[in-house]
Amino acid sequence: MNSETAFLIGVGFLFVTSGLSRFLGERNFKILSTEQKVKLVDQFSLHRSLGTYIPIGIMAAVIMAGRLRPELFRWLFPVGASAVLIFALVLQLSIFRRLRDLELPDVFVSKFRFHSIAVQVGNIVAISLIAYGIMGMI
Repeated sequence: MNSETAFLIGVGFLFVTSGLSRFLGERNFKILSTEQKVKLVDQFSLHRSLGTYIPIGIMAAVIMAGRLRPELFRWLFPVGASAVLIFALVLQLSIFRRLRDLELPDVFVSKFRFHSIAVQVGNIVAISLIAYGIMGMI
Protein backbone atom coordinates (compact mmCIF):
# COMPACT_ATOMS: atom_id res chain seq x y z
CA MET A 1 0.00 0.00 0.00
CA ASN A 2 1.44 3.35 -0.94
CA SER A 3 1.63 6.17 1.59
CA GLU A 4 -1.11 8.34 0.04
CA THR A 5 -3.55 5.44 0.07
CA ALA A 6 -2.68 4.64 3.69
CA PHE A 7 -3.21 8.29 4.63
CA LEU A 8 -6.62 8.45 2.93
CA ILE A 9 -7.76 5.14 4.43
CA GLY A 10 -6.57 6.38 7.83
CA VAL A 11 -8.55 9.61 7.51
CA GLY A 12 -11.61 7.66 6.37
CA PHE A 13 -11.19 5.24 9.27
CA LEU A 14 -10.93 8.18 11.68
CA PHE A 15 -14.21 9.60 10.35
CA VAL A 16 -15.95 6.22 10.63
CA THR A 17 -14.59 5.73 14.16
CA SER A 18 -15.76 9.19 15.18
CA GLY A 19 -19.24 8.60 13.77
CA LEU A 20 -19.48 5.16 15.36
CA SER A 21 -18.39 6.62 18.69
CA ARG A 22 -21.10 9.27 18.59
CA PHE A 23 -23.76 6.74 17.55
CA LEU A 24 -22.89 4.17 20.24
CA GLY A 25 -22.47 6.84 22.90
CA GLU A 26 -25.83 8.47 22.24
CA ARG A 27 -27.60 5.12 22.10
CA ASN A 28 -26.06 4.03 25.40
CA PHE A 29 -26.77 7.42 27.04
CA LYS A 30 -30.51 6.81 26.60
CA ILE A 31 -30.33 4.01 29.18
CA LEU A 32 -29.66 6.50 32.00
CA SER A 33 -32.14 8.50 34.02
CA THR A 34 -31.93 12.29 34.00
CA GLU A 35 -30.17 12.30 37.38
CA GLN A 36 -27.65 9.71 36.24
CA LYS A 37 -26.95 11.71 33.07
CA VAL A 38 -26.28 14.85 35.10
CA LYS A 39 -23.97 12.92 37.45
CA LEU A 40 -22.11 11.36 34.53
CA VAL A 41 -21.63 14.63 32.65
CA ASP A 42 -20.55 16.42 35.83
CA GLN A 43 -18.00 13.75 36.78
CA PHE A 44 -16.32 13.63 33.37
CA SER A 45 -16.16 17.27 32.27
CA LEU A 46 -12.45 17.47 33.13
CA HIS A 47 -11.77 14.21 31.28
CA ARG A 48 -13.50 15.54 28.15
CA SER A 49 -11.50 18.76 28.30
CA LEU A 50 -8.20 16.96 28.80
CA GLY A 51 -9.08 14.49 26.05
CA THR A 52 -9.46 17.42 23.67
CA TYR A 53 -6.80 19.92 24.70
CA ILE A 54 -3.84 17.64 25.47
CA PRO A 55 -3.80 15.93 22.03
CA ILE A 56 -4.18 19.32 20.33
CA GLY A 57 -1.26 20.64 22.40
CA ILE A 58 0.92 17.64 21.62
CA MET A 59 0.33 17.84 17.88
CA ALA A 60 0.66 21.65 17.86
CA ALA A 61 4.08 21.25 19.51
CA VAL A 62 5.02 18.61 16.91
CA ILE A 63 3.97 20.87 14.04
CA MET A 64 5.77 23.90 15.48
CA ALA A 65 8.94 21.89 16.09
CA GLY A 66 8.66 20.47 12.60
CA ARG A 67 8.40 23.97 11.15
CA LEU A 68 11.51 25.05 13.07
CA ARG A 69 13.47 21.91 12.20
CA PRO A 70 11.84 20.29 9.13
CA GLU A 71 14.41 17.48 9.06
CA LEU A 72 13.08 16.29 12.44
CA PHE A 73 9.40 16.25 11.46
CA ARG A 74 9.75 12.79 9.93
CA TRP A 75 10.53 11.46 13.41
CA LEU A 76 8.54 13.90 15.51
CA PHE A 77 5.18 13.09 13.93
CA PRO A 78 5.11 9.38 14.84
CA VAL A 79 6.38 10.23 18.34
CA GLY A 80 3.59 12.82 18.72
CA ALA A 81 0.97 10.41 17.35
CA SER A 82 2.18 7.72 19.77
CA ALA A 83 2.03 10.20 22.67
CA VAL A 84 -1.55 11.07 21.74
CA LEU A 85 -2.53 7.39 21.64
CA ILE A 86 -0.81 6.63 24.95
CA PHE A 87 -2.51 9.63 26.56
CA ALA A 88 -5.89 8.48 25.21
CA LEU A 89 -5.39 5.00 26.65
CA VAL A 90 -4.32 6.32 30.06
CA LEU A 91 -7.30 8.68 30.11
CA GLN A 92 -9.62 5.80 29.18
CA LEU A 93 -8.30 3.67 32.03
CA SER A 94 -8.92 6.58 34.39
CA ILE A 95 -12.47 6.86 33.11
CA PHE A 96 -13.06 3.12 33.60
CA ARG A 97 -11.89 3.38 37.21
CA ARG A 98 -14.09 6.37 37.97
CA LEU A 99 -17.09 4.82 36.23
CA ARG A 100 -17.20 2.03 38.81
CA ASP A 101 -17.72 4.56 41.61
CA LEU A 102 -20.77 6.26 40.08
CA GLU A 103 -23.28 3.47 40.72
CA LEU A 104 -24.58 3.42 37.16
CA PRO A 105 -26.53 0.50 35.68
CA ASP A 106 -24.32 -2.48 34.83
CA VAL A 107 -25.68 -2.59 31.28
CA PHE A 108 -24.56 1.02 30.72
CA VAL A 109 -21.08 0.34 32.10
CA SER A 110 -20.58 -2.81 30.02
CA LYS A 111 -21.78 -1.11 26.83
CA PHE A 112 -19.60 1.90 27.63
CA ARG A 113 -16.53 -0.33 28.02
CA PHE A 114 -17.23 -2.11 24.72
CA HIS A 115 -17.82 1.23 22.99
CA SER A 116 -14.64 2.75 24.43
CA ILE A 117 -12.46 -0.21 23.51
CA ALA A 118 -13.87 -0.29 19.96
CA VAL A 119 -13.21 3.44 19.55
CA GLN A 120 -9.67 3.17 20.93
CA VAL A 121 -8.88 0.31 18.53
CA GLY A 122 -10.31 2.39 15.67
CA ASN A 123 -8.21 5.38 16.72
CA ILE A 124 -5.07 3.26 16.89
CA VAL A 125 -5.66 1.91 13.38
CA ALA A 126 -6.59 5.33 11.97
CA ILE A 127 -3.71 7.27 13.51
CA SER A 128 -1.23 4.54 12.60
CA LEU A 129 -2.33 4.66 8.96
CA ILE A 130 -2.25 8.46 8.94
CA ALA A 131 1.25 8.47 10.47
CA TYR A 132 2.44 5.86 7.96
CA GLY A 133 0.98 7.92 5.15
CA ILE A 134 2.58 11.15 6.31
CA MET A 135 5.93 9.45 6.82
CA GLY A 136 5.86 8.20 3.25
CA MET A 137 4.86 11.57 1.80
CA ILE A 138 7.67 13.51 3.48
